[in-house]
Amino acid sequence: MTSESPLVFLPGWGFQANIGREFLLGQTLFIDLPLHTNTSCIKTVCDLIEKKRLPNHCVLIGWSLGGLLSLKLYERNPNTYKALILITSTPCFGTQKTWPGIPNEHQTIFKRMLATNYSVFFSYYLKVISNAPNALKDHIIPQELFNGYKPYQNILFQSDLRSSFSRIQVPTLMIQGTEDPIIPRNILSHLTALSPSLNYQAITGAGHIPFITHRIEIQKIISQFLTSTL
Repeated sequence: MTSESPLVFLPGWGFQANIGREFLLGQTLFIDLPLHTNTSCIKTVCDLIEKKRLPNHCVLIGWSLGGLLSLKLYERNPNTYKALILITSTPCFGTQKTWPGIPNEHQTIFKRMLATNYSVFFSYYLKVISNAPNALKDHIIPQELFNGYKPYQNILFQSDLRSSFSRIQVPTLMIQGTEDPIIPRNILSHLTALSPSLNYQAITGAGHIPFITHRIEIQKIISQFLTSTL
């Protein structure tokens, strides 16, 4: 997997950016989600990410919540980014009128589990997003950061970046798993209605973390995208 443009990876909720090393090769900047007293504000989070001095004309690769943040970063400074790669993500995670998302009852369960302790929550969370939770334990955030990550639930469930998604002017690749328990299976028609030129790739049998379960396939998809569009 090679690219003349630098790659920047943003992880999903509760994970360290080093999980991206499972599938990204070469020169990639791995950015952990920042913590702040006002982490629940997506503008504040993007401010902190941009302080990392992201390279110009980079390719943003965002997984899950990281994909949502990638869209917001692009909206703020569209000339900074060469392309977007969104992995099992969506411009709007919550259910809206005419938009499929995470049902309210599932959001309630997630929030209730967040009120438990670190071990109980991640025992639940890893089983929800993967059928091989033990493979993920080395990549979750350390216990001392758990409370700091809780406010991200507000960004995850309340952000609606569909309008931003419809205005993307750079090549965009979206990769989904056909067995993802988080992203609705009928999302494709809604995404292409917003962005007809979207490069959408579905990995058969993959769940919410395809770069762990289908690493070779996702590397091939990304490599072909980078080669053909940049």
